[in-house]
Amino acid sequence: MGVRLASICFDANNYMDYGFDISVVNVDADQSFAPSFSSQWVRPHHRYSQSVRNSKRFTVTTKGFVASHAAGAAFERGLRSFYEYRDLGIKAATDGKVAAHVIRAAQGAEFSSQPHMHKTTFQLVYILKGWIEFEYEGQGVVRLEAGSCVHQPPEIRHRELGHSEDIEMLEIVLPGNFTTEQVTTI
Repeated sequence: MGVRLASICFDANNYMDYGFDISVVNVDADQSFAPSFSSQWVRPHHRYSQSVRNSKRFTVTTKGFVASHAAGAAFERGLRSFYEYRDLGIKAATDGKVAAHVIRAAQGAEFSSQPHMHKTTFQLVYILKGWIEFEYEGQGVVRLEAGSCVHQPPEIRHRELGHSEDIEMLEIVLPGNFTTEQVTTI
C-alpha cells in the first residue's frame, strides 16, 4: 500500500508570524493516503487533563502539541453539508489561532455551492486525492488534482464548481474561528 506523509511545522517562537513548512513525501504512486501530522509547539509547563491526553482521537502530552492519527479518526459534517471534516486537533492545540482538517466528500449528499468568501488571514488547500474545481475572483476556473495546492488570499470571492466522489483535501486556515459570508457575484 502506498503512503503519502504530510508534516506541518509551525514557528514555535511567534504565533503571529504564521510561519510554517509543509512537507509531502510520496512513497508509492498508487494515491493511497496515510496521514501523519505533527506540530512543533511545545510548552512543557502547561498540561492537558488526563482524559484529553489519553483520548483515542488525539495524542496530547503537553499543551500545544498534538499528533492526530488516521486509525479510528472521526469525520463529521461541517461548514458544507456535502463534505465531512476530520479535525486534526490543531485548533485546540493553538487556542483557536489555526485550524487544520482533512475534508472528504460526504457520500449521498447533494452538491450545491454559492459564491462566498472567508474572513481569514491565511487559507491553504492541498489536494490529497481526487479533484475539485473552483471559480476565483480575478482568476477564473481553477482545477486542482491530487498533489495540487492553492493559497486562497483573505476574502477572495470564490465558489466551488464540482468535485470527484473520492475528493480528499487538507485545509489549513488562520484564524481557526474564521467566518464565511455569501456574496452575490465572484
